[in-house]
Amino acid sequence: MSKFSKIIDNLFIGCFPDDSDIFEFDLLINLSRSKGNYRNKGNILHCPLTYWEMGNVIQILMILTENIQLELLNNKKVAIHCRLGIDRTGLLVLAFLARYKMKPEDAILFIKK
Repeated sequence: MSKFSKIIDNLFIGCFPDDSDIFEFDLLINLSRSKGNYRNKGNILHCPLTYWEMGNVIQILMILTENIQLELLNNKKVAIHCRLGIDRTGLLVLAFLARYKMKPEDAILFIKK
């Protein structure tokens, strides 16, 4: 998991993973436009989040945060990535933390650390 950093128990973020990284997680959420050429595609949710072009970003964030919460409640390991693991990944993690784990202002401070 060298490309991924732990955010909270069983939730990780990072940049575009290698094939070997995929097997570390029960669910990999790919927010980049590129689907990647993964050999194992069974545990990958590809949702190209381009919020600067989309009018329904809130709906998409709601769906993705629900998926993350369900996986974590079942003690599954989830990784989120975009191309660099900063912008879109940070947005989704912030949305998840603010919805399920802490107050929005606390989530912002948590992410800034």
